[in-house]
Amino acid sequence: MKNVIELASKTRKCIDSKYDLRFETMNEIRNAYKDDIFNLIVCAFSFGYLQGGKATKAEIKKGVIG
Repeated sequence: MKNVIELASKTRKCIDSKYDLRFETMNEIRNAYKDDIFNLIVCAFSFGYLQGGKATKAEIKKGVIG
């Protein structure tokens, strides 16, 4: 398995800006979970999963996928 940091770094270059994690959202998550790093990571991952789902639906609608 490749290094998780390396994979994340490569992926960052491919994210459509409409579905990216914005600074304001990062601050909201950080402020909500500043004393709970585990749940901060879970929240950020869940948000990314949600955004990925939206991006996939948009691509299906455009006919890019499926």
